[in-house]
Amino acid sequence: MTGRRRLVISGMGLAVVVCLGFLLRVHALIAVPEEGNFGLGTFVDSFLYNTLACNMYAGKGFAVDQYDRLKGTVAYTPAFSRGPAYPFFMAAVFALFHNPSDSLSVYTWHRMWDKVRLAQCFLDTACCVLVFFIVRVIYPGSLIMPLISAGLYSICPYSIYFTRVLLSEILTTFLLSAFVLFAVAGMRKRDSRWFFGSGVLFGLVLLSRPEYVLFVFVFVGFLLCSARSDIKVALRWAATYALGVALLVLPWSARNYLIFKRPVLISTGGIGESLYFGTCIDAAHWRGWNRIPEMIEYIDEADRQGFVALRRVHLKMLESGTIDEMASVDRRYAHLALRRLLRRPQETLKLWILKVPRLWYQNRIPMYRDPEPSGVLMLVYCATALCAYVFGRKGRRAYLMAPVALLCAYLTVVFLPLHVEPRYSVPVLPALISLSGIGIVGLARFFARLRLRRSRS
Repeated sequence: MTGRRRLVISGMGLAVVVCLGFLLRVHALIAVPEEGNFGLGTFVDSFLYNTLACNMYAGKGFAVDQYDRLKGTVAYTPAFSRGPAYPFFMAAVFALFHNPSDSLSVYTWHRMWDKVRLAQCFLDTACCVLVFFIVRVIYPGSLIMPLISAGLYSICPYSIYFTRVLLSEILTTFLLSAFVLFAVAGMRKRDSRWFFGSGVLFGLVLLSRPEYVLFVFVFVGFLLCSARSDIKVALRWAATYALGVALLVLPWSARNYLIFKRPVLISTGGIGESLYFGTCIDAAHWRGWNRIPEMIEYIDEADRQGFVALRRVHLKMLESGTIDEMASVDRRYAHLALRRLLRRPQETLKLWILKVPRLWYQNRIPMYRDPEPSGVLMLVYCATALCAYVFGRKGRRAYLMAPVALLCAYLTVVFLPLHVEPRYSVPVLPALISLSGIGIVGLARFFARLRLRRSRS
């Protein structure tokens, strides 16, 4: 087959996959529309993201509303508890589609939220293209592997679900997939420009989901080790990658310092709270955030009283707390978590291990909406991705697939002690599924060779 014909076939196949993926995502929006809270949804984070986006669109800055009930006035206070990327994305959609003559009522925003969901369909469909090219970089001579991987992602039910949700998952998924593509391309081409681009993209990832911040050091360490035979090359790769990250993140850090007069890299607050819930809510009790007090098995009366009092203060601080007050609340959560860990180390460790399936086995969508897809499909993705490493262990294949393994390992380790929701693993699904297509083809070839040997014998 000539190179031109291969290019035409792969292009036509990718076009079919992209159309299929987009139609499935749009169908989900139409078939199961979001009706709760005027269409905003049930996630607390969706309310906060929408507030930030509306205020930015209205020219109030990256701020939350603080209503003074006595004076009947609203103040706009700079926000610090979320990264800016997703609110900026929502505000951009508002600016693109909102008619300035329309009043800014809840019904107007309902139409805008649908536009945001449609934009998320486009973004998530674009991930099919990114998956295709990730596999092409790893296996440039293959025609079927990229199409299988892209096709698998186009029908991924977990990603399709989150295109309907006003959360940062879909934006992070797109940015993280683009980062993987640039990183793998840089590793294959040994070109620092690709690593600089991957750093810029990962900086955007951090502005969307700050919990990936420690992965910057993980990937820098990987680059230094992967090119250890030529330390100058390794340092150049790591430096250009880190420079790309810094160019995106540090301006926002400077904004935080100028406003809050204290160093805040991206956002702050929530780690102590997440650590406390991560030590006391197991899989059997999980039903969602709205039943937290009933789900906690307190270790003693002091633990119960401490949490109840702190929870009351925390809910009040969410409406009007300053950055110092929120930091104090978070430290108190961390203290309760440490006390529980020291009192019940074995039980806590067991709970952490049980949370690994909650992160990767995507069967917890019923806490958001029924019916849910089977978590067995996630096991298929993981198993076939492992097969990709088995069949690609020779040569540079395993080396090029390493960033995906690092991301999966990083998420698992980072979220072990923290509160876990299945959506936290959604952003790495395109990268993981890109390896699934490789593993499926590898398995097919393995059984074909095995059958051939048996027929000859």
